[in-house]
Amino acid sequence: MMNIKKETFELLDENPLLSAKFICKILQISYERNKQNIWNYKYLWKTNLEKQIGSKCQKPSFHKPSAWVYVDKLGLKVSDAIERGWIQTRAKNRYLIWRDPGYGHMKWFPTTGRVNIHTIKPHLKGRLFQLFCNGFSMNGLIDSMQILNSLLKSIRIKGAHAVFGTPERLPYMEIKMFKLDNGVIIKMGDRSHPHAIEVEFCYPDWAEKNERILAEINRSLKGEPLQPKKLGDEKDKPFYVS
Repeated sequence: MMNIKKETFELLDENPLLSAKFICKILQISYERNKQNIWNYKYLWKTNLEKQIGSKCQKPSFHKPSAWVYVDKLGLKVSDAIERGWIQTRAKNRYLIWRDPGYGHMKWFPTTGRVNIHTIKPHLKGRLFQLFCNGFSMNGLIDSMQILNSLLKSIRIKGAHAVFGTPERLPYMEIKMFKLDNGVIIKMGDRSHPHAIEVEFCYPDWAEKNERILAEINRSLKGEPLQPKKLGDEKDKPFYVS
């Protein structure tokens, strides 16, 4: 028998910003019958979390988070995506864009299957997951919860800005020596955050490309053909956090 409270807590541990309606959809239970219980469980989960970490502990705030995921193995059709709210651009590669005023936007490149995810809210992972679900699941483009959960687990964080506040104004300093190799820039006391240390981190494009090549080699060793076009199409792949 399903333990709804336990299942809800586990889902919130992975994505704190899941709505009660979407939790009911994942658990395959009636929203109308269970929404009050889910609301209560969300409140209990948040209360327990605050007790564990302490309400006054210094936590960084995040902004400009971005991520990526590949949906090239699903066989999704561009025409179906357009019918469900995606917009095809006039760019040469005819990529699709999904705009969600409450969360951000996504760029989907059908030639490679790559989806770049950009959110406008500060939470690093929760908003990314919800934005992806809005563009691929809530509109019916992907109707399998098993496939959706697999894709959510495969979403990779490209980068974000983490801001650590301090009680005093800090002198200005910017350290870029780690940007090329590790994708990290450290700022202190700049105009946007004069009382904070800001860490800009971005997964380097060279590391991502190597990871993709290794994945294709592994597929080849298992008897699947390599896909060099997807590895070399640089116009579809990289994007940067500035």
